[in-house]
Amino acid sequence: MASKKLSLTPAAGYIIIEPAAKETKTASGIYLPDNAGDKPQRGTVVAIGSDEITDHGAKKTSPVKVGDSVIYKKWGGNEVKYEGQEYMFIKFEDVLAIIN
Repeated sequence: MASKKLSLTPAAGYIIIEPAAKETKTASGIYLPDNAGDKPQRGTVVAIGSDEITDHGAKKTSPVKVGDSVIYKKWGGNEVKYEGQEYMFIKFEDVLAIIN
């Protein structure tokens, strides 16, 4: 998780996630090169935007809180590099699960 306070506030309906480190070794002990495998689909919530108001006037609130470990959609969100750290900006509905 980020060691300093993040100076970004996501737009309404968005969450900022710090992605988990990419796996470098398989379960059987084989080390993977940097360009192998998929990007992680899990990470830690570091910031949450305000509630989103839908086109029909309904309010959508965040399904997570700061500090939650989550799994998010593989093709959801946008990668952003800010102050040397990579983050994912995802919509509230792109959260698939909270890791307990």
